[in-house]
Amino acid sequence: TSRMSSAGEVLLRNQAGEEYAIGMQKFVERYGEYDGEREYAPKGVEVSFVYTSRPVVLTPSWGGDMFVKAGGAVIIEDDESIYGIQPDEFRDTYEVID
Repeated sequence: TSRMSSAGEVLLRNQAGEEYAIGMQKFVERYGEYDGEREYAPKGVEVSFVYTSRPVVLTPSWGGDMFVKAGGAVIIEDDESIYGIQPDEFRDTYEVID
């Protein structure tokens, strides 16, 4: 999936090398104050998810089509934020809690 970022968004690169943009308010909630020049550790926001047992195509919150491989996850943060994570990226960047 690709999209153009908007003014006021922060471009992030996770440890798996995946790049994405989020709004400043969401950034501060998840990572703390932004200074523009360092690595940030997530604060550990809880999200709901479901594993995909087969490949799926979904429409993420920002629009367009997103392909998620079998074994990936559909992340449901809230009513306005739904997106997919590929299997390797989910395993490398999320921690499943009970």
